[in-house]
Amino acid sequence: MPRERKSRVEFHIALRRSEDDEEKAIDEMKKLVKMHDNLLEVSGKIEEVFTGILFIDLFGIIGMMCSLAFLAFAGIGWLFFTKYFMMFLAASWNAFNHCYYGNRLSDASVEVADDVYGSSWFNGKLKYRKLTVFVMLRAQNKVQLTGLSFLNANLETFHWVKKQN
Repeated sequence: MPRERKSRVEFHIALRRSEDDEEKAIDEMKKLVKMHDNLLEVSGKIEEVFTGILFIDLFGIIGMMCSLAFLAFAGIGWLFFTKYFMMFLAASWNAFNHCYYGNRLSDASVEVADDVYGSSWFNGKLKYRKLTVFVMLRAQNKVQLTGLSFLNANLETFHWVKKQN
């Protein structure tokens, strides 16, 4: 089971326990808040390292795809068309991978708030309700991979890249 999926399952289990034992649920929620903080910290470090690389890579892919599309249709013969078209598909796959996994990361960050809101947090004691509202407020901020804060790595960006060609 992927780590992202496992953490969501753990989160659901902790929320379901809130109906049985409130103090245990508060302890579980505190552990999950620490885990969420660690995930935010790691994603921030990933963003810090890969932001420039992602920017250069996506714009390089746009340039490469434009050139390959031109060469595929301006080339002489079937062999040139096939060769350049295969390279075009490889560049498209590279851009899709960046954007798909960036989209999954931002979707997973928003799902935390949705999961907490979907629980029966409003039936708990005041301490538990405050903690869950705190978690919901923190989890509403989307985690996104960006290219120098200019391009968000998501499926909309992939669509934009494809439109440029």
